[in-house]
Amino acid sequence: ANPKLPNDEFWQDKAKKWTCKEGDAQGRLCANCGFYVNATFIKDCIDSYPVKDLKASALPVKPKWADIESRPQAYCTALDITCSPVRTCDIQKMGGPIDDDKLSLPEYKNILNGSNEYGE
Repeated sequence: ANPKLPNDEFWQDKAKKWTCKEGDAQGRLCANCGFYVNATFIKDCIDSYPVKDLKASALPVKPKWADIESRPQAYCTALDITCSPVRTCDIQKMGGPIDDDKLSLPEYKNILNGSNEYGE
């Protein structure tokens, strides 16, 4: 709910899910996820639409999330949502971020075509 606060139980759970050490789990954030796209056109899109005013605290989740940024920072291709570099989720995949340089590589050509490894 608030990435700025310590939460040993949360990170122990992630470490178990990802079969890694707790310290390694704490490094698996959206900012380095293979689904995290923060290319220039994504940032421009966020800045140009009402999503720029989205606050984490306004989301219908429990427990309530703390606002840690002024706006969403990037786009998650796995969950089809805007996201924050300092949060994480159960499907975090190392290999990101996907930036302008990576998007120019052939293996990332179709990353934004609406499909991902989860069949979504």
